Amino acid sequence: PYANLGLPMLPSHYYSKVKTEDLTASDLIKKPVGLGPYQVKTWSEGAYISLVPNPYWFGWAGSKPLVQEYDYRWYPDTNTMLMNVQAGACDVTLIGLGSKEALQAQKLKTIKVQYVPSSYWEHFDLNVDDPILSDVNVRKAIAYGVNYMDIINRVHLGVRTVNNTLIFFPGSQYTKPNTFTPAYDAAMAKKLLDQAGWIVGADGYRYKDGKKLTLELSTTTRQDRKDSGVVLQAQLKQIGIDIVLKFLDSTYFFGTYCTHRMFQIAMFAWGGDPLDPSGYTMYGTDQIPTEANSWAGQNYTGINDKTLNDAFYNATHNVDSATRISNYFVGLARL
Repeated sequence: PYANLGLPMLPSHYYSKVKTEDLTASDLIKKPVGLGPYQVKTWSEGAYISLVPNPYWFGWAGSKPLVQEYDYRWYPDTNTMLMNVQAGACDVTLIGLGSKEALQAQKLKTIKVQYVPSSYWEHFDLNVDDPILSDVNVRKAIAYGVNYMDIINRVHLGVRTVNNTLIFFPGSQYTKPNTFTPAYDAAMAKKLLDQAGWIVGADGYRYKDGKKLTLELSTTTRQDRKDSGVVLQAQLKQIGIDIVLKFLDSTYFFGTYCTHRMFQIAMFAWGGDPLDPSGYTMYGTDQIPTEANSWAGQNYTGINDKTLNDAFYNATHNVDSATRISNYFVGLARL
């Protein structure tokens, strides 16, 4: 709700050379101009970006960047990242290793593994415009049919916790008390699928009008997401849902597959500001990516709910704390 809070100032004379909707596909995106302490030296697409000090940076009290060259590298998966960490080719991992890779890395005396609270939260989005997932009972059944603690223990070695606060840190003033992720309840999940008309067949999977209840779960090639997908596949099989796993390159997954809403179930992580949260881009009605709006917005689920829309809009477009808190409470209760 605060103008330019944390947002960069960008020169219009430079970026107005191309239309906004064409900016990401233009050469300008690889030659950014801004007010930061670094500027791009080399951009090797899909490999790395090399940054060097910006001689025009105004500095803080006359200070200048201490690091004279910084390489930001992309690794296709966490196993490759781990190998580079072990080989000393990587100093810091931004997104971080998975719990299993971190356990291997900390065996080296030169590696220090730190576990800190994160404002990123792993989740999966359900495309509500999908013919199967448009049925709220099917969506509820999936929520009840997932055992989150089982995933945490088997994939993340018990390091993570179930996030009941959506996008806020526990204890935040914006977190509505007594809001919880639905507890695992396979019996309830089966009941909801029965009510939705999906009947268990001889093979243990559910069918409706001769069609098998099959859903595709897509995610990136991170090893912990692959492992989570396998666990989810086994869990949802227990309630009669056939899950087909699809692992995609992260550039395509985030840049096209999610933004164009090509998925049925998409698993990834959202990140937010734990001190001053937002949320409207994920739940606002006008934030649903479409061809008409050049696939802008982050409401990938396509949820169109007036209560959610109004609550998150008012929470993010007001500066009064009481107004923001009350609207976040409404939004969280609705979710």
